[in-house]
Amino acid sequence: MRRRWILVISILILGAIISVALLLLRDRSGEMMMRAQELRDAGRAEEAAELFGQVALMAPGSPLAPEARFEEGFTYYVVKAPQEPAERRYVLRAMAEEAFRRLIEDYPECEYVQRARLFLGEIYSTTGDYERALEQYEAAIGGIADLESRQQVCLIMAQCYERSGQVGLAIERLRDIINLDRPGRYFEAAHLVLARYYYVGGHHERAVEQLRELLDSEVTFSSRQEAYVRLVEILVELERFDEANAALAELEVTPSNRALVEDLRDRISRRSLGYDGD
Repeated sequence: MRRRWILVISILILGAIISVALLLLRDRSGEMMMRAQELRDAGRAEEAAELFGQVALMAPGSPLAPEARFEEGFTYYVVKAPQEPAERRYVLRAMAEEAFRRLIEDYPECEYVQRARLFLGEIYSTTGDYERALEQYEAAIGGIADLESRQQVCLIMAQCYERSGQVGLAIERLRDIINLDRPGRYFEAAHLVLARYYYVGGHHERAVEQLRELLDSEVTFSSRQEAYVRLVEILVELERFDEANAALAELEVTPSNRALVEDLRDRISRRSLGYDGD
């Protein structure tokens, strides 16, 4: 009986020691996080990143560990890498990748996972690894509530799909941008890129429809000008010269585009008279 009580008391004492140790460790982790942030603010980003990493290694079960791991990757990739030569940036990106990847693996439910996935997508797309980039973007896109941010990621994904030869999936993502029905630069870019896809694919009528759809919406001056230029060029190829002239009339002539407008006007005239050369 006495041995049993001794064992119970020993377990309680050990538990108390562990609890105190964890509290001390948490306090130490907090101090290290503050010191890392101070180092980063002072321009000593690489030292800061290393210290953030030490926090994550030293106390993996601490509430601060996910934040520390994210800050490690963020500091290497966003703060330090842009300041370095190309060969050094490659090393820092690799270190950031490792930090973000471990964050996702070790703390899959934490609040930093979505941002880590977006940064990983950037890293992989920068190195041309579009398959891995898209894996991260696809995992993150569903949790993006802000419409403009969602459109931005969809546009990046469309570019990745295009570069990996998956134009059909690129078109789907561009359609997602348009279907969100939020005017702005990504909405306009989606229309313009879709029109290019259709034109290159030989679907000239669909390209015209896409450009007209954009021009019927709220659109910035620069996108409107670009859309009309493309529309005129396609209508000339389709030999719809009256429509081409009408679209050309909508273009605002500026010092920077005056020569282009004259070239388009001359092209319409020549083609309508049967001259095939530009």
